[in-house]
Amino acid sequence: MSSRWWRFVFLLLLSTASPAQSHPARADWHKVQKLKRDTPIIVKLQTGEWLRANLVNASETQLRLEQEVQPDDQGLLTLREVQRSDVQLLYRVSPPVSQTTRKIIGGIVGLGFALAVGAIADSQARSHEDDGLVGFSVALIAVPIGIAVGGNTHGQEKHKLIYESP
Repeated sequence: MSSRWWRFVFLLLLSTASPAQSHPARADWHKVQKLKRDTPIIVKLQTGEWLRANLVNASETQLRLEQEVQPDDQGLLTLREVQRSDVQLLYRVSPPVSQTTRKIIGGIVGLGFALAVGAIADSQARSHEDDGLVGFSVALIAVPIGIAVGGNTHGQEKHKLIYESP
């Protein structure tokens, strides 16, 4: 009886999932049209070519992009028009977290570590004469180490899928 029930549930799930309904939200071109000017995007064309550019505007039928001609941020841009029918995937690119933010996060982690070590040391001390001294001492070492480690990490940009052709 139990195996029949699971088969029924499995067949019911298979029948409700159809390929046409798999990505209805990703096939919405209006989300592309709502993107602001100069939004960094990555576009995969139907031909397999990848474009990295800034959006100028998106109409009902095409994209206008500013694409960097020379690599390494030398500033030479060209306008390029891409037909909507040629777009297979479109991603919005978010910049990585800044180095200052990574340093702050590293310092906070170091401080948290120091407070945890200090709390453990204080709870195990027989005399509570020097409460906080261990935590303060560890913080003098852990916070600068946390800042240094956070500053030497590398942030990664994030890609969010905005559009996928049906």
